[in-house]
Amino acid sequence: MCVGGVVADRVVRLVAPPVTGTSNPGSVVSSPGGVARNVAENLARLGLRPTLVSVIGDDTVGTSLVTGVRAAGADARGVRTIASESTAEYVAILDPDGELVLGVAIMAVLDSLEPADVDAAWPPAATTGWIVLDCNPPPDVLVHTLARAQADAAGAHLVVVAVSAPKIARLPARLDGVDILFCTREEARAWLAGPGGRGDSFDASDSSLASWLREAGASRVVLTLGAGGALAASARGEVEIPSEPVRVVDVTGGGDALVAGTVAALVEGTDFEAAVRRGVHLAGLTVAVPGAVRPDLAAAVQAG
Repeated sequence: MCVGGVVADRVVRLVAPPVTGTSNPGSVVSSPGGVARNVAENLARLGLRPTLVSVIGDDTVGTSLVTGVRAAGADARGVRTIASESTAEYVAILDPDGELVLGVAIMAVLDSLEPADVDAAWPPAATTGWIVLDCNPPPDVLVHTLARAQADAAGAHLVVVAVSAPKIARLPARLDGVDILFCTREEARAWLAGPGGRGDSFDASDSSLASWLREAGASRVVLTLGAGGALAASARGEVEIPSEPVRVVDVTGGGDALVAGTVAALVEGTDFEAAVRRGVHLAGLTVAVPGAVRPDLAAAVQAG
C-alpha cells in the first residue's frame, strides 16, 4: 500500500551550467512522478501488486498518470479525483551532469487526502502488510497513519519517506509506529531541528542523526547519501552501504527506487542490511536512465 503523491514530472535539462538572472538554454521531458506513485510502479515492475492511495485533479494529466501506473500492475482504485483542483506537478531543473539545480513542487491537490482514504485501503485484519507513506499528505493524515500502524496488532510495517526538508516537518514530534524512515541528511536535520526539538543537529554526524531518529521512535532508519549510498541503522547497529559507480543521467526517482527495492526485498524475507543493499543497487540502475522509473527495471535487475 503506497500513500502519497501522484505527480506529473517535468524535467528541464540545462545545456550549460546555470546562470541566475537570465535565460538558460535547455530541453524538457515530461513523465509520470510522485514518490508514492513511483514506489508503487517500481514495486509492480518488481512483480508485486501494490495498492496506490492518492488524489488527482479532474484533468487528462491525472487520468494519464493513473492509467500508466495501473498498466504497470498497481491497483489504483484508491486514487480519488478532486474536481476543483489540478493534478500535482513537479518541475526539476538539472545541470548538464544531471544533478538537481532547483525543484518546484505544485502540490495543493494533495492536501485533499484524508485519513479515510488510508483506512479504506488498510491491509485486512490478521494480516501483515507493508504501508509506504510519503510526506506529501497533510499532517493529520500522517499522524493518523502513524497511530494506526502503532496500534495494528497484526504488525503492519510502516515505511515513511521524507520527500523534502519542508515536508518531513509535517511528521509529529514522536515517530512511534514507523518501522523504517527514509530521509537525507538535510531532511533528518530539518525534522530534528523542528518537531524533533534538537537545535544542535546541524553539525551532527550521520551516525548521530540516525541514532536520534531511532530514539524518537523510528525502529529503523535509512539515511540516503546520494552518490555516497546509504547508512542503514537498526537495533543491530549501523552499516554504511556504498553506491556502485554509475554514469548519472537523471537523479529524479533514484530515492524512490531505493525505497521500492528495499521494501520488495524485505517482503521476500531478506534481512534489513541486504535489503538496503538491493535498494541502493536499484537506485543506481534508475539514475542511469532518463525518467523517474526505469521501464525495464526487472530485466536490469536480472542482468545484474
